[in-house]
Amino acid sequence: MKTQIEIETGATARQVPRFQPTLPDMRVSRHGAISLLTPLTNAACLWIEANMTLDDWQRLSGSVAIESRWQDEMTLAMRRDGLLIE
Repeated sequence: MKTQIEIETGATARQVPRFQPTLPDMRVSRHGAISLLTPLTNAACLWIEANMTLDDWQRLSGSVAIESRWQDEMTLAMRRDGLLIE
């Protein structure tokens, strides 16, 4: 039995493009007064290096700790620069 897409386009199931989910570049999570920025791609790592000056205490198991009051501003800047945020 043919799917609706196959009927409308004449394509076979193998020719029908599959949906490819877009993976986020950065995971942002709030933990009370501290938020964690976790880079998930190389682009996110490069963004952190280019746009943030970090103290040693801010690095935490691959994440960067920031005060939660800066989370919204940081998220906007990342999105403006083309990163996808989770």
